[in-house]
Amino acid sequence: MRRQERLAKGYPIAISRARIYEAGVAEGASAAEVARRYGVTRAEVCQYLALVDRLPPDVVTAVEQERDPARLRLLSLRRLLGIARLPTPAKRGHAFRTFVQSLPLATPVANRELPFASQR
Repeated sequence: MRRQERLAKGYPIAISRARIYEAGVAEGASAAEVARRYGVTRAEVCQYLALVDRLPPDVVTAVEQERDPARLRLLSLRRLLGIARLPTPAKRGHAFRTFVQSLPLATPVANRELPFASQR
């Protein structure tokens, strides 16, 4: 039951939260000040900021544009940080593409229109 409630409410989008913290830092506040403002730890703010600083721009855009709740659940801060901590942008991009390919389809195959379905 809890999973259904969480899916109905929606999972937080890690990049969206990172953008909120990024805006606070851009206004001149420190990570500690932003953390106090939002009631989180400084470490959490720094982790979210690392996402937008270290992930390639196309990865950030892809995560921001994802709307499927089941896929968003898997695009968690923890998973994205693991990718962001890789040593080079090329490795980060490759790791993200590999991870996305392992995600479930946004729409179940049974509900999709297949091009050969009308040729029965």
